[in-house]
Amino acid sequence: MSWRLTVLNAILRTVGRPLLKRTKTPVRARRDFGLTARILFRGPRGNATRTEIGGVAALDVRPRTAQGDGVLLYFHGGGYITGSPHTHLPMVGYLANKAGIRAVLPDYRLAPEAPFPAAFDDALAVWGALRADGVPAVSYTHLTLPTKVLV
Repeated sequence: MSWRLTVLNAILRTVGRPLLKRTKTPVRARRDFGLTARILFRGPRGNATRTEIGGVAALDVRPRTAQGDGVLLYFHGGGYITGSPHTHLPMVGYLANKAGIRAVLPDYRLAPEAPFPAAFDDALAVWGALRADGVPAVSYTHLTLPTKVLV
């Protein structure tokens, strides 16, 4: 494990987790998560643009190193309550740059304002639109990534 990951884990364990336990509303959790992400993480290399895919707002990241038709479709974490494409953009931009592929981060609807299955429906709509545009479905077990990405 890298020293950066060790430091990040320590920060999340000592600051992030206790803060999340005290958070009373999803709105407050989203605000705190977004603020933390802006403080801790730098923006991606490459071009990130707002777009709409399958009727769902999304960020489309096209690194300078992108080659071919591959697309990393990334669904951010947060238990369908917190997080956004913007909170995960630095990490996904880095991965897309290292892998040399385009990345799409859907801005799916979050609970409790949009209860289940809203986020799932949005994810399915983006997946279907990418497939309709000719993006091949590839299992992660079939990807061959440069060794540098995995280190």
